Amino acid sequence: MLQRLAAEATDDAFRVAIAAGLASVPVSLLLSWDSLSGEGVATGPEFDGLALLVAGVLVGFYYHERAASTKRAGIWTGLTGGLAALVVFGLPTLRLIASAAETPSLILLFAPVVAVLGVGLSVAVTVVAAVGTDWVLYRVDPERRRAPAAGQSDRSRWWLVVVGYAVLAPVWLAVLLWPAEVGFGLSFASALGLFACSIAAFVGLFLDATALRCPEGWQPTWWLYVGIPPAVAGVVALVSTLRETGYPAGDGIFGFYAALAAVAVVYAANRRRHGGRLVDPE
Repeated sequence: MLQRLAAEATDDAFRVAIAAGLASVPVSLLLSWDSLSGEGVATGPEFDGLALLVAGVLVGFYYHERAASTKRAGIWTGLTGGLAALVVFGLPTLRLIASAAETPSLILLFAPVVAVLGVGLSVAVTVVAAVGTDWVLYRVDPERRRAPAAGQSDRSRWWLVVVGYAVLAPVWLAVLLWPAEVGFGLSFASALGLFACSIAAFVGLFLDATALRCPEGWQPTWWLYVGIPPAVAGVVALVSTLRETGYPAGDGIFGFYAALAAVAVVYAANRRRHGGRLVDPE
């Protein structure tokens, strides 16, 4: 493994991945610096992984359909970008060692463990982001979505999840909006069910909209169906923030739930109208 890493470190194919990780280091330090100074010192270090996530997505875009492995590129982005995690978690450790009359053995014992975990989590974030981006680009490729010959298709069944959400979501939303009428137990169960099913429905909507279809068949505009719920959530949260009323994050989540339910109904209706039935033709 070490020999492979040493060889890849000088491989031109991974220069962009390494550069992306290094470029994320100052941004990660800037975003995490509040936890290392002032009042943040008392609560302990907190590492902000937003820069690493963005770097992973960019690496996924760059290495899509390239000869070099997207997964290996994500690993290198995480290894180099993880230097910021070493600084964020290493500085408090050095302060403890410097301030202690006698260097506590526990600090010396767990410092390497914390460092390894920090870099490991950084690698996990960038690999998931890079590989996930590469997979999404593969799914939405127009050439892939059109089957090479009439009569070939995915026979996707993800529409069942979408339709199920369209039926159940309004009921769960009504329960959550009027919790006093049904009691805490049912409200809590509805909240959990709505959260879990919204994730499944959103993923199912994307997978079904990007499934292989016959060239002459219906080709749904996937980005419109998938993009509306997050856009509505963002607008609702922004309006709530500007009005300084309610809870912006919670309002945005409810906006996402409602928009996804509406999109699910429209998608199912269009799928049936264009295809004659809610199943891809054989």
